[in-house]
Amino acid sequence: MEMCCILEVDVNGLETFLVDKNIMASFSSRLDRLFGKKSGVVNGKLKVIFHDFPGGSEGFELMSRFCYSNGKVEINPHSIVLLNHEARFMELYCNKAASNQNLEERTENSFKGIDYWSCSCYPCSSIDSVKSNGFHMAWWFEDLMFLEIDWLDKIVRAMVSKEHDHFATSRFLLYYQKSKSIGAMVIEKCRILEGSINLLSLVDRDLSTISCKCLFELLCLGLRCSISIGHKELLESLIGSRFDQAMVDHLLIQSPWGKKYAYDVYLIIRIIKAFLHKGDELPVGQLKKVGHLIDSYIGEVAADLHVKPMMFEELVSILPEAVRDSHDSQYRAIYIYVEVPYLDSKFSKLHIE
Repeated sequence: MEMCCILEVDVNGLETFLVDKNIMASFSSRLDRLFGKKSGVVNGKLKVIFHDFPGGSEGFELMSRFCYSNGKVEINPHSIVLLNHEARFMELYCNKAASNQNLEERTENSFKGIDYWSCSCYPCSSIDSVKSNGFHMAWWFEDLMFLEIDWLDKIVRAMVSKEHDHFATSRFLLYYQKSKSIGAMVIEKCRILEGSINLLSLVDRDLSTISCKCLFELLCLGLRCSISIGHKELLESLIGSRFDQAMVDHLLIQSPWGKKYAYDVYLIIRIIKAFLHKGDELPVGQLKKVGHLIDSYIGEVAADLHVKPMMFEELVSILPEAVRDSHDSQYRAIYIYVEVPYLDSKFSKLHIE
């Protein structure tokens, strides 16, 4: 019979555990490989240090209970995510263990039944710490930060299907995207951003959970890290649905690399088209606000000598006549534009009535 061997485990520098090395290694392929090489011996003692163990000391205690109970652990909505992440982190599918002790497989199978969980199972059932008058981190935000974007996608979709507080969920998604991107590689940043955009589009059904400013910030970030065309179009559609909330500063987005004109006018034209997509359903008040916004933007664009007549004409003509009580701002912008020297006479190339 193999003698007990005490293993000292430092979990994220916060707490130290003393466990039976043989029991833990029989369930963890990661520990089994480590001790198979006789590593981690300090002054005759075995010691391992984890700097990023999922769930910290609470997570390690949960994993220890799994190992010490010979693979018996309750998998419920409150523990399933952490157990799954631990299973992958510690490789809790050791070949020595029986098939019913494969924790990763068991949590994956349990998660398939997420649609049948009761509403009380989700962390969003208590979100009093999220206030509508500002950004406050709810108590559960940090608890979900260890999730990879693919697992987060499943969790958020389930939360949306249960109609949990969409404002809190959108705040979390913005917090997740920003926090997880710190120090990440460009490809990973792009993957996190695209996943967050997908989920934000599901949460923002009533157009009140995400500000236009936040969406423009995500769009600028997406343009820098080259997100897919589909995700750009999704953001443009989200912005277009609340374009009347935008300010002219939001529209001054740098033109694509290699273009001489200062601002990405065609991007704004696409967003305006997304705004106009509702057609007759648009309230007059929203139309007039956007008309004033675009007139201010045209004034910024007019002085750019690299803006071509076709581009300028489309921008000036894109909104219906009814959105303006006065055309004075338009006329001033057109006057500035035709006065800026640019190859041939630009006025002769304009067809604005």
